[in-house]
Amino acid sequence: MTRIYNIDGELMFEDIDLSLIQLVEKNKDYLCLADLAGSDLKGADLYDASLIRANLRGANLKGADLRGAHLQEANLDDANLSGADLYRANLRGATFSNSTIFPNGKSLQKLLRKEGE
Repeated sequence: MTRIYNIDGELMFEDIDLSLIQLVEKNKDYLCLADLAGSDLKGADLYDASLIRANLRGANLKGADLRGAHLQEANLDDANLSGADLYRANLRGATFSNSTIFPNGKSLQKLLRKEGE
């Protein structure tokens, strides 16, 4: 059962007949605190989306347009961001894990590894 709540905890949508990507794209201004863990958002248009403190753990965001997205304090542990466009996205305070795949296809561990190691 799909339920989407607003930032005040009020139920906005329940069991609607839209794909998850359509639902997210149509409501991208209201996704603060959204629980989208494990969601398949491959190629989603999340330009300038408000995803502050959203749970995107394990989400597939491959090829998603996240330009200008507000991802402050979002949980991106184990998320797939390969091919995603994060130009001017705000990731301040966001969390990542060693399994998070970044746009260049590298893991956090590989990004932090010093040259020559």
